[in-house]
Amino acid sequence: MKVRDFASQFTIHVFAADIDRGAGLKVVLSQAGYDAYFFENQDTLISRLQQRPPHLLVFQTSTLKGNLSDFVEQVLKINSEIRMVFVAKVEQFQTLSAYDEYGLMDLIEDQPVGFNPRALFAVDRACEKLYLQYQNEHLIDEVRKWKDLSQNQASQSETKDHELARKSPPVEARIKDYLSAESKEDLLRRFILGLERIPSVYLKFLPTVKSLAVTLATVFDQDRLQGVTNQLSPEEGKDFETQVSLGFVPPTLTKTLKDAFGFAESVLLPLFVHGELEGLVAFPKSISPEEKLRLHDEFSLMSMAYSNMSLEKRVDALEVQDPITEVFNRKFYRNRLQEEWARARRAKQPLSILKLALDDFYELEQTLGEATRDALLKNLAQIANKTSRTNDVTCRTGLNEFSLILPNAPRQGAMIRAERLRRIVESSQILDNGLKISISIGISEYPTLCSSADSLDETAGKALAHILDKGGNRLCLFKAPADHQPEFPVAAEPGA
Repeated sequence: MKVRDFASQFTIHVFAADIDRGAGLKVVLSQAGYDAYFFENQDTLISRLQQRPPHLLVFQTSTLKGNLSDFVEQVLKINSEIRMVFVAKVEQFQTLSAYDEYGLMDLIEDQPVGFNPRALFAVDRACEKLYLQYQNEHLIDEVRKWKDLSQNQASQSETKDHELARKSPPVEARIKDYLSAESKEDLLRRFILGLERIPSVYLKFLPTVKSLAVTLATVFDQDRLQGVTNQLSPEEGKDFETQVSLGFVPPTLTKTLKDAFGFAESVLLPLFVHGELEGLVAFPKSISPEEKLRLHDEFSLMSMAYSNMSLEKRVDALEVQDPITEVFNRKFYRNRLQEEWARARRAKQPLSILKLALDDFYELEQTLGEATRDALLKNLAQIANKTSRTNDVTCRTGLNEFSLILPNAPRQGAMIRAERLRRIVESSQILDNGLKISISIGISEYPTLCSSADSLDETAGKALAHILDKGGNRLCLFKAPADHQPEFPVAAEPGA
């Protein structure tokens, strides 16, 4: 989804003592389509929250009159649905992450350079997650309506249609059955089984090759489904999703359904999720009106449960996944880094961190635009993943920052890994237009160069910042203080 398409539906309040930064962010958010407001005074902000609570509150923790916990409690007391983005110093991030349970959606580094793009990225990500949650809640409301409908059916007059409904499994029971499905495939299987003797097939849509594959069917022997596919012609592939939503059945699909299942004329029910076609339910036009009513009712219930499951999976993914690059996000990184550090300490094995960033990032963004910027970052993430070991972890930890966790990798091995990655990126054509980029990489290692998970992250970040200041396209290994004493010795052999 493109959250900017729905930006006008979100109200964002910005609270900052720095007028230039606060007002500047308000302008950037407004230009992106958000309903944004800037507040310099805390009392004025609280008054506005009481009058018109926003969806998201972005504020500098350093500007608060009292302590942060009291302020957060006051905001949530006004409206528990308000979500927040904190602007704070990096060294505070570990402590502030405890506010995840109290409405915190993201953390932004309190640094003037590149602040607006970083803040806009955080707002986009937060609003996308909120939008999916709202969609999920809407679907749950729809399911409740169906439950109410099932309770009213018993008191309705006993027409022929209602007789059929009574013979069918109760709506409430079917909803519970669908919502208990363990996967999309399991849900579809329950739908098909629930149709019993009504002839119908489910075809999964494969958008990249513009084809349909039969995966489930009623009445027919499962062996008969093997290899039944339909390749759309180039003409049929154009606007296929729109055509089937209007009830049009492509000629090649008509022939496939007739040859394989004997459907003289077919009717299609398209299954859409987030505006994208997932598959089609096909059945013969010749079935009885009662069977048709039953099939449509079942399909409505199934499609709502299917959309609900898809939304839940997307919300779960947003908890740990960066939506643009599809690698793990900063929240996941913080937790995983602590786990890997604790494991390294117990096993007395080294743990290294690579922090990498695109050189000339803001110049690329201004010249090529946000869409190309995002494509560059996604391709860079893919290269990092493809060149990683099985147990390495790639995360996006900033607007222009990836952090790679390298378990059991001493600094020498981490430097070899980093240089290999730098050269691959430098020699690759990242986009189809032949554009070439370069990256800078900061490196640190526990226990030789630092003593904790937080200091491992911090020292790798300092190394990255240092090499970026020197012009980029190079590596920088953090230099440990003279008084640093490693907890255990590390062998010099490369481990990456």
